[in-house]
Amino acid sequence: MAVYGILSRAALVASVLTALLTAACGSTAAGSSGGSATTSPPSSTPPPAPTPPSARLIGSGATFAPPDSVFYMSTPGGGRAWDRLSAIRTALPHDYTQLGSSHSQLGVLAGQLLAPIPGQPHGFGEEAAMTMVSGPASTYGSPDLLFYDPVNDRTAVVRWIDHQQHVTPGRPEGAYVVYLDAAKGDNGAWAISNHVALWASTEHEVREAVQRAEHGAPSLATDTGFRSAMARVDATGAAIVGFSRDNLMTEISQASFITNSDFKRGDRLSQLFGLQNLGFTVGATAGGAVLRGFPGAGVYTPASPYHPALPKVMAADTQAFADTSDAAALLPAVRAVGQAFGNPHIADDLLRRESGQAATRLGPLLHGEQAIWIGPSTIGVGIRADDPDAAESTLRDIAASRQHLSSRHEAVHRVGSIIWMETDTNPSGGGERSQFSQLAARAGLPSQVSLLAYLDTNLFAGFSDTAQPTPNATRALLWTLPRPAGWEFDLYIEAAAQ
Repeated sequence: MAVYGILSRAALVASVLTALLTAACGSTAAGSSGGSATTSPPSSTPPPAPTPPSARLIGSGATFAPPDSVFYMSTPGGGRAWDRLSAIRTALPHDYTQLGSSHSQLGVLAGQLLAPIPGQPHGFGEEAAMTMVSGPASTYGSPDLLFYDPVNDRTAVVRWIDHQQHVTPGRPEGAYVVYLDAAKGDNGAWAISNHVALWASTEHEVREAVQRAEHGAPSLATDTGFRSAMARVDATGAAIVGFSRDNLMTEISQASFITNSDFKRGDRLSQLFGLQNLGFTVGATAGGAVLRGFPGAGVYTPASPYHPALPKVMAADTQAFADTSDAAALLPAVRAVGQAFGNPHIADDLLRRESGQAATRLGPLLHGEQAIWIGPSTIGVGIRADDPDAAESTLRDIAASRQHLSSRHEAVHRVGSIIWMETDTNPSGGGERSQFSQLAARAGLPSQVSLLAYLDTNLFAGFSDTAQPTPNATRALLWTLPRPAGWEFDLYIEAAAQ
């Protein structure tokens, strides 16, 4: 159990939605970032029935959650995996653990919402779960929240809750006593039995949760989409197991009173990339938290794993890059996304505009390994080519044709089969990016991936004349891998201030 016994409902919902919005945008972007893709739509032949998910993956809290819940996460609250994640959370600078701050997504990812709060009695068990409840039945037609905890000592739990917010007993609900805020504030409602404690945004939600579990009514635990998603999950090393639906971004925008078509586009992208029902886990390495997502089939099919070679020629101060293999195979997926949004030629138009070359001239650059990077000193693009001579010739032609587009000279370099072009403000000259090597080691990056991307949020300070690099930045490393029933993305995040 975390912070929900202290914060008002409005503050808590706003804080959770702020953090989840950032995570949702990041996860959707992750799905759209690269790799190779099939040239035809996914087969309509139904896949074999998945192995049913284990009780550990489902979690006890799912039996209380509505079947149409848009977001769910649970933790056993103990064991080595949880202890490792807790060590990451407690080492975070203060600003990262303050719900509602611009950096709180890392605290949420590290289990802030499911961790015990100071002074919490041992009457609560270690397991915990949080659900985002969707639909018209929820308050204001936007998501409410539902939390679950086991109870070891009912008297101690009730005493602590009353001390925190002063509650008064309401009408019982089955084996549960419902406790309401005595001040009639916006602090939600509790339902407590000898074995379970529930907190929900509203009295209506907490009573429905009790009825759902006691009468064996349809719940998230029985939902087909949820069970299918959780069957794809590999929970090795997981401290948290979770689930989200493709309409999460729209639900968040409604709850945040935001009307922006970008959120609906985000939902559509989620559908295209197999994130309709997404199972995920959160674990930890020695340096930060790792979110692993397990989408189903979609327009993106990861390429055969490869060992990225281009990061070693990027500038040492690179703040963002994307690296993939066989970009030509990625183009059908990009075109499918463009088609969905009314511009099926977006990939071809972008390549032609940025290169200044006819599409037929770009063939040598689209096979092999490709990367693009950006930092304060330089912007670069590189390839480990199947045909290095042809790739070098093409890059030199592109550099020459772009001279009228930029005031900065773009130089072409070559080391063996690796050719790269970058602005000459402070070219790397092939220097090893030791900072990335250290980050990769902290993240537990596998030796072979299907796609690799990196972001230091200090990059955004360069887009403003007044913004300055901040010690509260985060660094993120994303990679994808193929899986038998879909694909996997891994997102590692650490605090730059650590």
